Amino acid sequence: MPSPQEWLQKWQRGMAGAGQAYQTATQAYNGESPAAMAARETQKAISNYTAVVGSQAYQTACNNSTTSYWKQQCAIGAAKLATGAQKGATKYLAGMQRVAPALMAMRDASRAAGGGEAGMIAAHQLIRKAGRRG
Repeated sequence: MPSPQEWLQKWQRGMAGAGQAYQTATQAYNGESPAAMAARETQKAISNYTAVVGSQAYQTACNNSTTSYWKQQCAIGAAKLATGAQKGATKYLAGMQRVAPALMAMRDASRAAGGGEAGMIAAHQLIRKAGRRG
């Protein structure tokens, strides 16, 4: 089983590639403007957001928003994924160091039970037992 440090490195590699994958998928999109689609769902948005979402100004802005503008904004967000992984590395590693022993114990219990459904049950029992001690 990987060490917490190896999990961190794998997570960072994945996050570094996530920005490019996100940007590639965004740029490959050729459908209707997501903002225009959102404008058609105003009633749903009103129930989930503030009253301003239902205003004429909001609908006008959404209808006037282009797919290229949406893609530009997605590219900005994609660039932040890798930097976010770097910023979060210390907390991620600390968290993985806390949970690694439990994950390894669950893996071992599952293997000892022969894997499959019996392994899932064994891992679940381990979690319940730890919760009672907790």
